[in-house]
Amino acid sequence: GEEVDLVITINEGEAYTIGNVSVSGAQSLSVSDDITPYLKTKSGNAYSGEFLKEDIALIEDQYGLKGYADARVTPKLDPAGANAVSIVFVISEGRSYNVGQINIEGNTKTKDEVIRRELAIKPGEPFDKAKIEASRARLQNLNYFAAVDVMPVDTGSMIDEKDLVITVTEKPTGTINFGAGFSSIDNLVGFMEISQTNFDIGNWPSLTGGGQRFRLGVRVGTKRRDIQLSVTEPWFMGKRLALTGEAFYRDLLFLSDYYDQTTFGAGLSLRKPLGKFVYAEAGIRPQSIEISVDNNASEVLMEEQGDFFYNPFEFELVYDDRTDLFLPRQGRRLSAGVEAGLGGDVDAVTFSATGAQHISLPGDTILNISGRYANVSNGDQIFTRQFLGGANNLRGFDYRDVGPKDENGEPLGGDEMWFVSAEYTFPILPKIRGAAFYDMGEVSGGPGTFGGGVNSNWGFGVRLFMLGGAPIRLDYGIPIDSDPFNDGSGRFNFTIGYNF
Repeated sequence: GEEVDLVITINEGEAYTIGNVSVSGAQSLSVSDDITPYLKTKSGNAYSGEFLKEDIALIEDQYGLKGYADARVTPKLDPAGANAVSIVFVISEGRSYNVGQINIEGNTKTKDEVIRRELAIKPGEPFDKAKIEASRARLQNLNYFAAVDVMPVDTGSMIDEKDLVITVTEKPTGTINFGAGFSSIDNLVGFMEISQTNFDIGNWPSLTGGGQRFRLGVRVGTKRRDIQLSVTEPWFMGKRLALTGEAFYRDLLFLSDYYDQTTFGAGLSLRKPLGKFVYAEAGIRPQSIEISVDNNASEVLMEEQGDFFYNPFEFELVYDDRTDLFLPRQGRRLSAGVEAGLGGDVDAVTFSATGAQHISLPGDTILNISGRYANVSNGDQIFTRQFLGGANNLRGFDYRDVGPKDENGEPLGGDEMWFVSAEYTFPILPKIRGAAFYDMGEVSGGPGTFGGGVNSNWGFGVRLFMLGGAPIRLDYGIPIDSDPFNDGSGRFNFTIGYNF
């Protein structure tokens, strides 16, 4: 067909300046304290229709905080000289309301109490629009519902109250995943996971609707066999206190060429939020650990042979304001913790601190700086000591290969460990990012008499975001400084997901 050129002629007119700005009709709010300081529309500025709309919404929201659900603001514009306009925000306050009844509809699976405990507003309180929106956001963030609507309705009998009707649309909350994977640490692994984020241990046979979290994970591979079962009650005793119970079995063959470690046990922990970004977690994790050492191992490693009962008390304080778990562009995660053996055969006490800072840079590039420090007292057993090396810290070295060793070059771990890492990532394609990194760290102390010292590496890699956000990480690390037992050739690391 034929083409037609379209020319749009714009007549901008004159730019207007704002003259006097005033507010009328405000009886329940202080104009000088609650309204004027927050307005973007100010005398002497250039007139902006967008700023005017934002200021109208701001004033109505300020009234919403006080329960004035019907407050309306109308701007009145009058000429104020050449290319100038004065603005009056005319307020119709309406009536102040309290919340009457809160009715819930559409929850065919989720219990009423699971929804009500998330609400930031209660019956009898002022009709606060901010709290109502916070309640809607909390319910949406549960990820139980495809949609959440909160509507005010007149009570019909009480002129100073409005009821709230919360309508939810349920969606599936259970998943079954299975497949196979590969990593440079544990080689080929088959996995299956069953999870339910809206679990109810007391609601047979559906076992749904109670807002609990259930997870059963099984991993079987050439170098590992894991089973873990956990149930979390996020509102223990009706308070925002998460109680988690778990049971686990782990048979790990990838820790060493000279010994295997088998662990089975259980755990009980409590997590308490202390602020928007801060939480504390404490628990116990009694477990039985068997160390089976090969006959051709060194004498110092043969001493690790045996069965041990380990009953650690664990405490951790965490600050986490990251924007995303898998690809944080800004924010930080800081933590400090202690793990102490109580009774049993193990008396080790471990203090640790970790930190990660994520900095957004131009061009959708990100700088990640992270580190960890740990110190162990009474670390007589190899499973209580610290190790470095591998995909999660010093990527230019084999798994757990940095630090003190026996005469065969077998890692024995140490009493003290530190490492720092800097990584710069950049976009290549929408779901592919490149990476360049530098890692440095040291493991010291312990029974080993060979190796040790500061080790470092640099390298490059690729991040593939193909599996629901969790990245596939491909890294090639090249040692810079290493001990005599670590050769200077590079290491390839392949993993799925990040530790957090």
